[in-house]
Amino acid sequence: MATNAIKKIQEANSDVLGIGKELKAFQPALWKTLEWRKVYSRLLIEPQFEVRILNTGIE
Repeated sequence: MATNAIKKIQEANSDVLGIGKELKAFQPALWKTLEWRKVYSRLLIEPQFEVRILNTGIE
């Protein structure tokens, strides 16, 4: 489901996840070489999740 949602966001050329902002902050030299609006819609984004159960509600 996350992958499909990301694809739809990319099709709309909307960076609501802030990937560009992170790239600009942590890789400024790379950022300057990119035409972000063109590159973003073609990026392969593979979400990875780590799930931790903090509370089960069972005592």
